[in-house]
This record gives sequence, C-alpha cells and structure tokens, in this order.
Amino acid sequence: MGEGRPIRQGNIYWADAFPPLHGELAKRRPVVVVSTADMLRREELVVVVACTSSALPSDTEAIELPDTSRTPQARSGLNRRTWAVPSWWLPVRRERLSEYAGFIRGDVLRRVVGAEFQHIARQGQGPGG
Repeated sequence: MGEGRPIRQGNIYWADAFPPLHGELAKRRPVVVVSTADMLRREELVVVVACTSSALPSDTEAIELPDTSRTPQARSGLNRRTWAVPSWWLPVRRERLSEYAGFIRGDVLRRVVGAEFQHIARQGQGPGG
C-alpha cells in the first residue's frame, strides 16, 4: 500500500475489487480519502469516496477532479477526466488502498469532503448510497 506513505485526507489511491456501484461489477477504481487526520489516527478503517471516469446520470452529484490530460501540473495522478461521487462513500480497510496515485487539496478537497458529509447528513443512510 502506497510505498509506506502515510495516509492523509485528500490522498487518491487505487482500490482493488471495489464493491459494485451504480449497477457495475466490482472493479479497481480511484478513491479519495476523506477521513480527517484525527480519524486516521484513531480508526482502523479509512473513509473514502469512490471516483468514476464514466458518464453519470444528470441527477448524480459529482465533483470533477483535476487530471493531467487537462491540467498537466495536476498532482492527482489521474490521467483522464474523473469525478468523485460523494454518495459513493465507504469505510475500507487500509490494505484495500493498493496504489498511491496522487492528491487533491484546497477548494476541490473542501468540496469533496463537504459534499460527502452533507450527503450522509441528508440521507441518513449507510455507506455506498
């Protein structure tokens, strides 16, 4: 996992065999860590938001992440248009974060984290929608 790199909020990892979302099969996909630093120190599980590079229905809330195809200096490690989907949040074991890709910070990270927590509060439901 991530070459011994500490897990931090905003890090993007590839997660293997991610549970099916939106009618798909389980597959490898990028995820954004949304757990706070305090949660990462205390909890065994890491809360992540799954991402997609596929077209989504218009009623799906999604936040576009920076990628190197459109912004060469992007540090996300993503090489094509990709969206974080706040309703696709899930606590995962650290071992599931198989490969570090990069990170997001600033306004984009605030939007992803804020939307994820708003989704949880609004829906009052378990992980993954």
